[in-house]
Amino acid sequence: MRVLPLRPSDAPPSIISALVLCTTLVALTGCAPALLHVAMGTERGRGGLSETQQHIGGLKLTVLRRDIGSAAPTAVLVHGFGGDKDNWTRMAAHLPASWNLLIPDLAGFGESERREGADHDVLAQVERLHALIQTAPSRPVVLVGNSMGGHIAAALSVRHPGDVSSLILVDAAGVVSPVLSEVRLAMQRGENPLLTNSVEDFDRVMGLMFVQPPAIPGVVKTYFAERAALNRNFNDHIFKQMAAKPHPLEPVLERVQAPTLILWGKEDRVLHHSGAQVFQAGIRGARVVIMEGTGHTPMIERPKEVADVIAAFVGVSG
Repeated sequence: MRVLPLRPSDAPPSIISALVLCTTLVALTGCAPALLHVAMGTERGRGGLSETQQHIGGLKLTVLRRDIGSAAPTAVLVHGFGGDKDNWTRMAAHLPASWNLLIPDLAGFGESERREGADHDVLAQVERLHALIQTAPSRPVVLVGNSMGGHIAAALSVRHPGDVSSLILVDAAGVVSPVLSEVRLAMQRGENPLLTNSVEDFDRVMGLMFVQPPAIPGVVKTYFAERAALNRNFNDHIFKQMAAKPHPLEPVLERVQAPTLILWGKEDRVLHHSGAQVFQAGIRGARVVIMEGTGHTPMIERPKEVADVIAAFVGVSG
């Protein structure tokens, strides 16, 4: 197991980079949605990403893509519960420019379609992701998943091993860690602290996700909080679907064939870093990197370092 200390140059940003561009303009105009759209477009541009819509399994998914060509490797980045494709935008700019990138909003999240009658459990998302991977410029792919996305990525690696050349699990769900996290303990009490109804809830969730939550201007925070509140009931619906069909990974991890890297933030309050031990014990030859001073979403807190670790791992194992 490798432990990466937090160096001064790795300190989390004081503000999510997409917000930097629009902070002054928001203060002047209060027009958060339009300006955030402009700012996010600029941030995506740094990674060469363009937004597309694709129909997968009868649902419309919104996907960020960087298509270099069929001769280049493809990385597929999968967000966690309540997250979206732009959880990866900061890191994407630091991945090799020679890689194709495929970054979806999973069904029910972000800008992808929300349909009450659709299935959103892990295996349903696996099959949609499998279908999406068939549209990649090259296969098999480097598959990267955070939290719930890590659960989906690991399950896909078992069910469709031919799709995956390397597997990177970032603070991944799907196993029971020897030490239960703060969020896991809350869930055992019947609470879900990841759901939000207000700015106060939004602040609490940010505190759970980050060691140093980014400083977000008030009008932007209100916009994010209102958007999260609008999605709360559907997120709860998805969470209950997943709980009804949990698909634990422990019995199937030994069937993962791809070289696997397990990355974890040591201060993760959502999923305790001891979960890395479970993945490592189950997946033959898996490597573990623990990142000190880092929370549940290392790709946001330490994007360049995470990208560098991933690229180095793929270069050695590919």
